[in-house]
Amino acid sequence: MNELLLAIRDAPLAYLPEASLSLLFLFRRAYSARHKMHGRPHRWGEKMNRFGPWVRRRFQMPPSAIELSEPVILCFSDDERDAFYKYFELLEEFNSLDLEKLEPSPESLRRVQESQSPLQAFAHMIRSDTDHLWSHSDLLPAIGSRETQPQTVKTLIDIIRPNPETKLPGNHLEVRTFRGFCAYIMGDQRAYEDLELSPDEQRMGFRNFQRWIENEKSLGLPRPWHKIILYNSQFRDCNTCKNSAFSLFCDWLDEYATGIGKPELFKKQQSEGSTSLGNPCAKA
Repeated sequence: MNELLLAIRDAPLAYLPEASLSLLFLFRRAYSARHKMHGRPHRWGEKMNRFGPWVRRRFQMPPSAIELSEPVILCFSDDERDAFYKYFELLEEFNSLDLEKLEPSPESLRRVQESQSPLQAFAHMIRSDTDHLWSHSDLLPAIGSRETQPQTVKTLIDIIRPNPETKLPGNHLEVRTFRGFCAYIMGDQRAYEDLELSPDEQRMGFRNFQRWIENEKSLGLPRPWHKIILYNSQFRDCNTCKNSAFSLFCDWLDEYATGIGKPELFKKQQSEGSTSLGNPCAKA
C-alpha cells in the first residue's frame, strides 16, 4: 500500500479533520493536484486504476463510466467513519490479489449478502450535506498517459481567497462543507511539504494564522483550528448558511492579517485575474 495512505490509515487526524472517506478523497485530490502543478505526478499505487472496478464487482454493482471506489463503499457503509476504515480493508484485500485474477471471491459475495441496510446507507449519503463530488482526474490519470508537463501553479491564495469581498465557497473548488475545504487545504499543504517547496510569505502566514486561532480563539482545552471555527460558527458547516464556518474563517483571516499589520496578506490582487480552484470566500 502507498506509504502516505498507510500513514493516514494509522493516524487519520494527523492528516484530516476527521476519519471520513469523503474527506480522504478531497485530501488526495488536492495532494495529487499540487504534485501535477509541479510536474511530479504522485502515484497512489500501481493497481489503483483497477481498484474502483474491482470494488464495484465485489459489491455486485453494475459497471459505471466513473469507476471510483468511494461512492460504492459509502453506499455499503454505516457512515463516513465506517466507510473510511472499510476503504482500507478493501484496499488491503485488493492489493493481496493477483492482477490477473481480480474477481470477487465466494467470501466476498457472502459479505455482500450480509451487508447491513445498504439502501439505508445510500439514502443517508444522499441526504447528508457532505462532499461527494467524485471528480477523479487528479487521482487516476489515463492509462498509458505519459504527460508530466507542469500545470499552471496555483498559489495558496488561489485556493483559499481569490475574492475577499464574499464569504461563500467557490464553485470551482466544489466543496460543500467547511470540513471538506479543510481536507483540501490539508492535502495541498502536505504535498507542498513533501515536494520540499520553499514556503512563501502567505503560506507561512497561514500556518501562523492556524496557531493564532488555537491560541487566541479557543474556549476550553486545546483543539485544532478548524474545530474551533466550527464550534464558534455553531457548526454551520455548509456553503449557503448565514454566519457559516466559511464566513467566520474569512472574518478571522482578516482580523489576523490586520492584527499583524499586513491587511492585504491573504488578498489576491485584482490584476492577477480569476483562478480555477475557488475558495470559501469566492462567489457561489
